[in-house]
Amino acid sequence: MRPADGGGPTGGEQDGSAAMTDGARSRQSAGGPSVPTLSPRTLGGLLKQQESRPTSWDDSPSSPPPAPPGEAPVWGVGYYLSSADKEMLTKATGYRFDKLGMPCDENGNRVECAANNVIGQIGLEREGGALKGAITPDYMQNLFNRLSAQGEQVDRRWLARSLDYLDSRAATGQA
Repeated sequence: MRPADGGGPTGGEQDGSAAMTDGARSRQSAGGPSVPTLSPRTLGGLLKQQESRPTSWDDSPSSPPPAPPGEAPVWGVGYYLSSADKEMLTKATGYRFDKLGMPCDENGNRVECAANNVIGQIGLEREGGALKGAITPDYMQNLFNRLSAQGEQVDRRWLARSLDYLDSRAATGQA
């Protein structure tokens, strides 16, 4: 089991987006233009690394649901999640999702849930095309660290359960 104390992918960084590789630091200090390299320590590096993961995580919708004539489409924070995202988040948080991506309780009733910030951020990154492929433990750790650094209240038990879920999928070859 992984510790869920918020150490980040490198053990101490709270927000990997500010990380800079040694190569980028040396180019910057040598007077040349600063061109940061995407490393696994940065959010961009994590997202790039995940593009090569299995595509079973990439079945999220590419457009909003249709709306009745004259009405705006309505969908929930989890609408753009892939089925694998939803499975992981259900295991981590206990919330399920209806067909429009609204979090629901065990009886299928829509609820306002404390996990909306986590669910919504993953959904936004899927919808915008930044998050492709399988979610990785490093991505989840980085996400929780980013949300915490922004002052969002996140339940670290969800992170621990997400990491356990991802580890169990990896152990069975499902990645």
